[in-house]
Amino acid sequence: SIDDTAKLWNLQGLQIAILKHNDEVNNVVFSPDGKTIATASSEGAVRLWTQVGDDWQQLAEYQGRDGVLNPDGKLITVVVDNTVQLRPVEGLDELLARGCDWLRDYFASHPDVPNEACR
Repeated sequence: SIDDTAKLWNLQGLQIAILKHNDEVNNVVFSPDGKTIATASSEGAVRLWTQVGDDWQQLAEYQGRDGVLNPDGKLITVVVDNTVQLRPVEGLDELLARGCDWLRDYFASHPDVPNEACR
């Protein structure tokens, strides 16, 4: 049935994940390496999911529809207002590095704030 989820099963027929949206999921695309999944819904959101241990967690969300991952999984194509846009796909390591770069000045001016994750 069509609902606001994309469900994943393994080859043994066991459900291993439910990827949730706020409206009907109408497109699911796997990256070539199988480590990233893009889901699109009628609410106008494309969500990227990545496997962390045995769970699938949302990695990013883009406004638009019809998310398509390019062959190397590094770019996603989304359609926004009838315009095709390419967006970079970042993994958890890249997102953490970008966040640490963004916070570098804050940590420099606030030496009392713990920042072990960005060392």
